[in-house]
Amino acid sequence: MRRLRARREPGGRIIVTSTVRAQQGLLSAAALVLAACGSIPEPESFEVTTSSAVAAAGADAAAVQPGAGPGAGQAPPAGPAAVDPAAAGLEPRPPDGYVAPALVATDQGVLAGDTAALLSLPPPLATFHATRVVDDLVGGLLAQAVDPSPGVRGDVLWLPAERGQPTLVDGTGSTLLDAGYADGTPWAVVSRPSGEVVRIRLVDLVTAPLLTLDHDEQLLALSAAGSVHAVAVSDAECGQIRFHGTDGALVDLPAPAPPTCDVPRRPTFGAVALSSDGRQLAYTMVAYRDDGIEATTEVLVRDLTTGTDLVRRTVAREGEQITSLAYDNRRVIYLRQNRAGGPPTAELMELAGEERTAVLPLPPAAVVGSVSFARRSLTGGDS
Repeated sequence: MRRLRARREPGGRIIVTSTVRAQQGLLSAAALVLAACGSIPEPESFEVTTSSAVAAAGADAAAVQPGAGPGAGQAPPAGPAAVDPAAAGLEPRPPDGYVAPALVATDQGVLAGDTAALLSLPPPLATFHATRVVDDLVGGLLAQAVDPSPGVRGDVLWLPAERGQPTLVDGTGSTLLDAGYADGTPWAVVSRPSGEVVRIRLVDLVTAPLLTLDHDEQLLALSAAGSVHAVAVSDAECGQIRFHGTDGALVDLPAPAPPTCDVPRRPTFGAVALSSDGRQLAYTMVAYRDDGIEATTEVLVRDLTTGTDLVRRTVAREGEQITSLAYDNRRVIYLRQNRAGGPPTAELMELAGEERTAVLPLPPAAVVGSVSFARRSLTGGDS
């Protein structure tokens, strides 16, 4: 794999050496000012400019661009890239004061809200049956549709901000993982039935490879923040978390250390969720009973600038699994499922200030597939 090295100077300029270079984007009429959200502790505020959300391919953007600049075509340097995590979250972000609503994918439509109420979104989302939904970072949604055939993975569809007809992004049985933002435009990140993970540019459906797992690895979860992707895998030991750039290159961020592995092939890491600014990572760690059933699951929040864990909380007990996780710098939202059956529980945990946890009011008869946060207003605007 090709490797790159980058650093970020005061003011937001990214200096990249070896085989890559950085390009500074220009504000267009539809460009969005990026403002860091609150965090634990609150991160340093910074601004980056970016091109329009639906800019043509090749438009300048505040993101690392591979394959150009001094050293292109030369042998790559040893070791993974050293990237300031603050440079990872270059997708458009909302203005200060925006509180991201929860998004819930169900077989009765896509819901949005908080612990007080979950409401159906306007048509066609009110009747759109989904197993997973994530915002596209520019006011719309990406969703994995429910397929009426048992055991068949539904299509991945894009529902843009203008609420037009859904656009087919992938109909090959792929699994929707997340939405990323690179090269000045949003991308869908999906896992193919073959196991290959690819990116699909929403504006024109151009596909680019992201990563291929080793033969003994299985993808557990992936989360994107701009051009960086956090990946949790199981392997011949007890799994690992690592970071990849848009071209699959390893990115040198302080991932949690591989755990001591008493029983191989029981993955210690489960879900991963990057904050939208790329500075923090929420992830789960699982402890098992002797028979392999989950004993407890904890969620941790790691500062990717310092490599220290800021938060550690128990979120699941014996026989429970965390099947979906999202993080917005101040809160985690997760879906907890009991192996014995029954409907899942969706909880939102406040981590900043006074910690508290509340249950989301899920529809009693709905089949819930995933939970996430709308990182931008779903109207496509700034409010």
